[in-house]
Amino acid sequence: NLAKITPLVIRTWSTILHRIPDARLVLKSHPLTDAEMAERVHGAFASLDIAPERVLLQGPSGHRAFMRAFGEIDIALDPFPYSGGLTTCEALWMGVPTIALPGQLFAARHSTSHLSNAGLSDWVAGSVDDYVDMAVTRASELIALAELRGGLREKVRRSPLCDAPRFGRALGEALRHAWRDWCATGGQGAREGLNDAPGDYT
Repeated sequence: NLAKITPLVIRTWSTILHRIPDARLVLKSHPLTDAEMAERVHGAFASLDIAPERVLLQGPSGHRAFMRAFGEIDIALDPFPYSGGLTTCEALWMGVPTIALPGQLFAARHSTSHLSNAGLSDWVAGSVDDYVDMAVTRASELIALAELRGGLREKVRRSPLCDAPRFGRALGEALRHAWRDWCATGGQGAREGLNDAPGDYT
């Protein structure tokens, strides 16, 4: 989603590309089929001295082809502060580890949750600098990266990320707790909570 690729994200990814001179970045999104949009994206990277040939822009494809395309990817870079959700799960399923930088809001923590549940919390960065360093380091550890990728699907399959019964039980317990709390307060707690909720999420 190009709306997630902010100027800070572009600067961060460009820093990674500068530090890994033979790396290329692949962006795949429907708007990139538009020549003007593609030129704008290339221009944003070019302003940071990243040549267009190092940023590969691709349009959409059917889901099977999209999943197969992960075979061309070594590491996924999660955007921030609005993180990936389904895309991160798909990347992990296809054996592509993802580097994430969590924020404070719900929308900024999707990938962090998925990575943590898949046993990959060490792929969650603590800062922008850490995000960059992690990408550079992990890209240089080719043997370790290959070993991780080779067993990642099975790791994900056995993790809480794919444990639907566990999720169902936990959701049921949470809903039951919320209902009991609502009944115990006569609904007052819920209404008061709404009144106390912040209105500005910027």
